[in-house]
Amino acid sequence: MWFNGTELSMKAQRALRNEQVTVVTHCSGYAHCIYDEATIDPARFKHIDGRLRAFCSANLDMGMFANFLRAQTKYQKYMQFCKDCHGQARFVKAETLFSYEHGSDMRICDHTHEKLLEEVHDEDWYCCELPGRIRCDTLTEFLAGNKLDPRKGEDREKLVKFVQGIIPDPAKFAADLYDFVHIEPRLPGLDKKYVKSKPIEINPQWDRFQVIDYLESIRGENETADLAFYAYRDMTRCRWEPFIKAAVERNPVSIEAAKNKTAQENYDWLCSMPNESIYEGPRLATPDELANYGRGDGIEKAFTFANILMTKMPEEELQIIIDGPEVVVKNSKEWRFESAKGLQKQITLAKARIAITA
Repeated sequence: MWFNGTELSMKAQRALRNEQVTVVTHCSGYAHCIYDEATIDPARFKHIDGRLRAFCSANLDMGMFANFLRAQTKYQKYMQFCKDCHGQARFVKAETLFSYEHGSDMRICDHTHEKLLEEVHDEDWYCCELPGRIRCDTLTEFLAGNKLDPRKGEDREKLVKFVQGIIPDPAKFAADLYDFVHIEPRLPGLDKKYVKSKPIEINPQWDRFQVIDYLESIRGENETADLAFYAYRDMTRCRWEPFIKAAVERNPVSIEAAKNKTAQENYDWLCSMPNESIYEGPRLATPDELANYGRGDGIEKAFTFANILMTKMPEEELQIIIDGPEVVVKNSKEWRFESAKGLQKQITLAKARIAITA
């Protein structure tokens, strides 16, 4: 699937081909591209690195070459396929044969290849070899006889000589083929300062609550386990400051939804939404999640409203008072919401400042 040359596979490869891998994680820890320290077991990291690099390279045979043609359609016009018909060779343009794949489960150069050839209409077959095109049966023999590795310069030279005279820029063709069958993932470097960390050892038989309890029990010994509760946004198990900072600085969707409304209209818009969080218990949704789902608890509405007000009036100080079921956003006015989260907190928001007093 990874190298089958379809549009979906090429999209899946795009990030790994073009971007730095930010983090590698394992139950023993992590390695991050920015930080010099890593908590992952170095032997496991090296193993993951090797396995990924092996996965990102493919052997070149006729099946892989067909996948390459499927992805790089510009080279199809230089290829032709053939079949035997009562002792006579018949030929079909590669681009024509590939067009028969559309809407079909059959594929060129796999176990369904012969059945695909049977689907080709008589008018698409030629009784003579097409000039200016490489016969794929000849190419198959060439690949089988040479066992080419496009990563090696001498093997690329063999390929260049084979297609020379047919493909206008054979060196570019060889380079494109090399790029197709080989991806060089940019992982965080192996040369890290490794800091031993307690591994995360989750029993697959545990239920959800056992997993949560276990992770909480090792928070003091494992940074990943600790940060998991911040990602989980259970506000009884983590400090509020990271959530608040993200809520009022990094939620552009709710800002966009509110940009043409007055403060009163935005308040009415939030109040018109069902007072139901997308998360159970003391977990909180972000303002953008509320805007996307169109519902939220009163605390979530309060932070969404604060995000909107601070964007429109950045110099103004806001207070958010959460007292069980009652939630109030205060500036020159009081804006009230209702909560079922059962939380208590008093928060002051001003430009570049977050203060929690209770």
